[in-house]
Amino acid sequence: MIKDYRLLAVASVAALIAIVLAVGKASHSEFAGHQREYYKLCEADDYEIGINQLNVNVGGETLIDRCTTCHLGFANPDAVAFPVPLKAHCPIVPGVTKQPHDFGEIGCVVCHDGNGRATTTEDAHGHFHMWPSPLLTGPYVQANCIRCHDTNTEPLTGAPVLNRGRKLYTEKACWACHTIAGVSAGKVGPDLSNAGGLFSVDYLHESIVHPKANIETSQMPEFDWVKDESVVEALTVYLKSQRKSRLKQYDRAPIGVVQPVLTYTTPKTVDVATGRKIFMGEQDADGKHPRRGGCINCHSVREADGKLQGGHVGPELTYAARARDTAYIKEHITNSKGHAPDSVMPVFADLTETEVDGLIAYLGSLDYTDPGAVSGVRVYTTYCASCHGNDLKGRGDNHQLLDPYPRNLSRRQFVESYKHRFEESISDGIEGTAMAAWKKVLSKEQITAVIDFISKASNARAARTGDAPSTYVRLATPLPNAGDEDRITETPVTVADAERGEAAFQAHCTGCHGKLANGKGPNAYTLGNVYPRNLLNAQFMKRKGLDDERLYRSILLGVPGTPMPSHSHLSDQTVLDMISYIRTLTK
Repeated sequence: MIKDYRLLAVASVAALIAIVLAVGKASHSEFAGHQREYYKLCEADDYEIGINQLNVNVGGETLIDRCTTCHLGFANPDAVAFPVPLKAHCPIVPGVTKQPHDFGEIGCVVCHDGNGRATTTEDAHGHFHMWPSPLLTGPYVQANCIRCHDTNTEPLTGAPVLNRGRKLYTEKACWACHTIAGVSAGKVGPDLSNAGGLFSVDYLHESIVHPKANIETSQMPEFDWVKDESVVEALTVYLKSQRKSRLKQYDRAPIGVVQPVLTYTTPKTVDVATGRKIFMGEQDADGKHPRRGGCINCHSVREADGKLQGGHVGPELTYAARARDTAYIKEHITNSKGHAPDSVMPVFADLTETEVDGLIAYLGSLDYTDPGAVSGVRVYTTYCASCHGNDLKGRGDNHQLLDPYPRNLSRRQFVESYKHRFEESISDGIEGTAMAAWKKVLSKEQITAVIDFISKASNARAARTGDAPSTYVRLATPLPNAGDEDRITETPVTVADAERGEAAFQAHCTGCHGKLANGKGPNAYTLGNVYPRNLLNAQFMKRKGLDDERLYRSILLGVPGTPMPSHSHLSDQTVLDMISYIRTLTK
């Protein structure tokens, strides 16, 4: 019995010591110092040190908010001159005499995020690894206005950065690739309807400036406008505002109330001025309804003054209407992948027919020509370098988003072997590629001059690298017909068989062209700057001039100046079978 009393006494003393230590620790904690300073500034003598807590009702759930344990003066108008974190909250809407929000009711976490249950600065502000919602400060607080307000369709007083981000989302053509519920329905990029709920401000900011920083396979280009920090900041705030979890739940609202949907300006007439506004992504005159467009973010143009303006992601479009017919341009705007299967250009299916016709009218009005483009080098730098590069290596500013990549014109083997085709290729273009027809832009003399420049430049490069000058001529290799003697087996060639051709293709070609024949084999990206052909590209494979005899020569002899090697070790029968199989890919 005595031992039981002793154990009880020891336990009681231990508990008492723990209580004393806890009280002592609390009285010397970070928040205790803030509270003493606050009550001293308030000239209050009678106060208690403790944790303050708000229980905020957020749509049927309770949000714990202990921020006022340190931010004691947030709702006290007499604490305007107090130091941080004791001072009163600044007006949300500058110039108003009465705060539109009752801070004592909504607390801090609803707007600022952070960790509302914590009582130390580091933890409460969420500045620790993997915390999903670190503290929002400055203009980034405006991102949380959407929790109570509809900020996707209407501007909100007191949130200028958020309002600008909403407009920029349309002006910068983000709508074409991304979906935001009630705002846009793009299918190319990730759905951003819950971007703010999933990602931090830093993540979103970095993803805009350097898209591959977080998603290595991202096809989003690095736009020129990301150099303007104010633009990136506004877009980051807008994307951070996109949350599925809000205090105002539209899907739980009374019958008759639906989630607002953004209304766009839709032109009723087709004219050059309207088409220009769509291309430039200019807002409607009333400033309320955005205008779908924003081609200028990727493409550049030269108007009457000849000054180049716009982005350098896609090709320059100054000459597009003269190089392509109207049907091609219209189809490319509404379904770019129909011309280039691997194109990352969005499908602008949301543009109305009037808007598309307006864009075509604007492009058709561009009639600038370079008056000084007489010499071959000037013609090349003006019209060719943006795709083929100043060094002729096929790596111009626009090359990355072209399918296939532009030809490397610096290799003499390629130039001298195929120079006889250059005039036709420049004049009429090459179907199934980004090489357009230039016959309505360049004169025959200009075309001759630029071919001469390319030839001399490739020879000069060969001389610098020690390659002796010579002329490359393709061997005469006529296509064998059924019954002809096979040059390898010396037996008669039979009718080509696609099934045998598929087996041969899988055995000899997939390392570069891929098992699907789409040009993405395991070796494709180790071959330098000339990638294997995409044999599924029907427009290229069915174009004029690409007959079976030409395919036979390319397989048998290889393609000079490219990684395509000679396959002269294959029998004529095998090559013919492979050609038969390749032709089935585009049927």
